[in-house]
Amino acid sequence: MERTIRTLLLIAFVVLLCLTNSHATEIQTIDQQRCPDPYSLINKASFFPVEEEQLTICLYETGGGDPAMNGNKIVLNIRQWDPSGNNFTWNAGVYIYELVDVRLERGKIRLECTEHVMDNTSGTIKTEKTIYLIGYFQDESEQLKTTIDVAKQEQ
Repeated sequence: MERTIRTLLLIAFVVLLCLTNSHATEIQTIDQQRCPDPYSLINKASFFPVEEEQLTICLYETGGGDPAMNGNKIVLNIRQWDPSGNNFTWNAGVYIYELVDVRLERGKIRLECTEHVMDNTSGTIKTEKTIYLIGYFQDESEQLKTTIDVAKQEQ
């Protein structure tokens, strides 16, 4: 059952990427020699239709890095419902161990995550809860802007 759900999410991801006209300059291609099945790198995918803002927010937790030390990164796609609206995909620059919860507020995405942090004195790895806030922006005509703001919330 879980494999079927993962397969459907991967198919949805591919379809969305094929249909979008994204400005994803930050996202790197995956070397097919080192990873024959790049879609297996998607750990979690979340899709949020935001009716009051006429947006669809797609959030992907992708793996592929060091599994012991924050090997997952967050990729974000925001698409406007209006066919003439903007559509952007960003590598959010957030590297985590695991995505725990996502909450939406107007113009902001709140990510509750766990991160691994190394204790330099003992060499052990600790797991800490972390919150990231990703802000997205619209101009006066409600078109998405090309930038996002990512901040790690101090605990």
